This record gives sequence, structure tokens and C-alpha cells, in this order.
Amino acid sequence: MTEAPPWRQVLLVAAALETGLLPAYRDPGTPAQRAGELGLDVRAVGIVSRALADAGLLTTAGRGGYELSEAGRELTAERPSGAPDPAAGLLLEARSIASHLEIQSDPPTP
Repeated sequence: MTEAPPWRQVLLVAAALETGLLPAYRDPGTPAQRAGELGLDVRAVGIVSRALADAGLLTTAGRGGYELSEAGRELTAERPSGAPDPAAGLLLEARSIASHLEIQSDPPTP
């Protein structure tokens, strides 16, 4: 399996943070459980969960389940006010990437 380009991983993790999927894995569970809790598509949650595991943010737990890895716990940990927040930096980077992609995909005006 080839590794996704870094910008795709940033967008993937940002989406998992924004939907609440990544923090939901603080407790072990299956993609079906998480999809039901969050009102998300089961198939999409399964695909994203596998990708998050490949990125080292989730580890397997039980039959078909996942939970946060140490890296995932670090990314989703509550921080005191004013403390550096890696999730905030990642979300900012994702917005910058998404903005760039929107600019690149706009058709030229005549």
C-alpha cells in the first residue's frame, strides 16, 4: 500500500477531528458503533478508521474495533488555555490546503 501524500493525511485527520470521530475513539469501539453515535455513514467511518490506524492515530481493539493510540491521545488531549494545541495547528493547515484546492479548481474566467 502506498502512503497518502501528507496533505491528504492532514485533510483526513482534520475531518476526523471536526466530525468528532477521532475523539470518539477515546473508548474502544467499532466503526459501526461510532457511526451510530455520531450520525455518520458506516462505510465511510470504516474507511476513515482504517486510514487513521494506518496513520498511527488508532490501534486495533477487540474484534473489528479501534481505540486511540498514544499519538491519537496526544492529538485529542484537553489542553490548558494558552498551551500549544497540535490539533488547532492541524485544523489551520487543513483550511489552508482546502482553500488552495478551491482556488486551483476554479475554472478560468473568460
